[in-house]
Amino acid sequence: MPHPQEGYADYFRDMEKLADVFSVLGNKDVLNILFYMYGRRNTPVSLSLIAAKTGLNIVAVEKLMEKLRQCHLVERTMIETENGDIAAYTFCQEQAVVPMLCCAKQIGDEKQLHFGCMYRRTQPLF
Repeated sequence: MPHPQEGYADYFRDMEKLADVFSVLGNKDVLNILFYMYGRRNTPVSLSLIAAKTGLNIVAVEKLMEKLRQCHLVERTMIETENGDIAAYTFCQEQAVVPMLCCAKQIGDEKQLHFGCMYRRTQPLF
């Protein structure tokens, strides 16, 4: 967990970027893709395989993977084949996404988190 010397207010100043990440992760189809991707080895995978394994159409998967790429959660590699270029994706930021999913689950399940809390804060957090 970062502890910026200038404090969290400045660290979180770009609220648009934060909102974009939460917007992408708040999409049920993205969560479906995440759970599929995290349930396999992290080797490059094509859009068509992601679509087949998640039941989503390939056009929707392509748009969602681009959003994930813009949030720096996936990396795209172009592979040249005899039938033309295809995009292959691998996930990154696993060390951040899984804890975020755990936090989201606990926020939704309970009134109070059991980890990462500051119970007796005497100064502003931001």
